[in-house]
Amino acid sequence: MPPVPVEVCAETVAGARAAAAGGAARVEVCSALGSEGGLSPGAGLLAGVVGALRDFPGCAVMSMVRPRGGDFLYSWEELGVMEAEVRWAKAAGADGVVFGLLEAGGEVDLASCTHLARLCAELQLDFTFHRAVDASCDPVQAAVSLARAGFRRVLTSGGHARAVDGAGTIRAMVEAVKGTGLRVMVGSGVRPDNVVRLLRETGAHEAHGSCRTEVQSAFRHRPAVSFSASGSDYTRHETDTEQVRALVAAAAAIPRPSSGKAHSHPRECDAGWPAF
Repeated sequence: MPPVPVEVCAETVAGARAAAAGGAARVEVCSALGSEGGLSPGAGLLAGVVGALRDFPGCAVMSMVRPRGGDFLYSWEELGVMEAEVRWAKAAGADGVVFGLLEAGGEVDLASCTHLARLCAELQLDFTFHRAVDASCDPVQAAVSLARAGFRRVLTSGGHARAVDGAGTIRAMVEAVKGTGLRVMVGSGVRPDNVVRLLRETGAHEAHGSCRTEVQSAFRHRPAVSFSASGSDYTRHETDTEQVRALVAAAAAIPRPSSGKAHSHPRECDAGWPAF
């Protein structure tokens, strides 16, 4: 069987190229990864990543669709922004999008999610429900709802800050959606030294990591003013090819579980898109 697909998040063109060079099956493109947990990328960034990854045809480009930080309860105006970002992702040449919406009580906002899922299906875009599921009142029931809504994939840490602490819930999610076609992707704190354990304990179908390393700025002048919340403008984190390669190699030791006719890349589909 093919190895477990590994997705890597990146917030620069160089980072996306590093992820693809390391063997990532997909790159999730976002901005503000460290400060907000990932927001929608700018138009230039997404277009740049799509262009750069043309040299890596086996690596799909997924665009984050999250218009602001904070919770996942969105207004109608924000839903309109998200719809526009889905359309832009298609126009820019992305393979798919990543989004998540919740109701005020913590349930999945099925009406809004189904609306965006239908749009993705019409545009032939892959779509993933992101870690908003970990902010839901019941991640297991949320996964069942997402499967019924036609989602292809859900990224989760099992309702905890780190996947190692939510492994039991992730396992329950996998069991709850067995046979539906929804793929459960384990993320948050996933590293080469724990991915095998996580995949075995949870039965998750895919893995997601950041694989970042600290990079020092080459800017020699150091003014007194700072423009970052951390207080340091001269260090940043960037995707590291060797860390990606190590994560991919470790995950390859686990045969990919089957969850029905679902695929890691939209170009592999042979059964059409979900009907709503």
